[in-house]
Amino acid sequence: DPGNPTGINDVANNVHMTLQPNPATSNVRLSIEGVSGMVDCSLIDMSGRVVFNDKINAELQQTISLNGLAKGAYFVRITNSKFSKVEKLIVR
Repeated sequence: DPGNPTGINDVANNVHMTLQPNPATSNVRLSIEGVSGMVDCSLIDMSGRVVFNDKINAELQQTISLNGLAKGAYFVRITNSKFSKVEKLIVR
């Protein structure tokens, strides 16, 4: 019995990303739990185009400006070498 090897999904399951407010208008606050250090943060529109990308410290709350973005649905993706996590964000 191999038990439960720690895989990439286990890491992702322990990572929680909170977007507030959502729906958002001018900016959104991003809080991350369950991971420390730097992560890549991307904002991706429905056609798959990356409209924002930055390296952020997962331990600090981030504010992402949505100025200039079209209204609609986006995906916020945070990744590092161990996990990838995506949440949907609505821009009004």
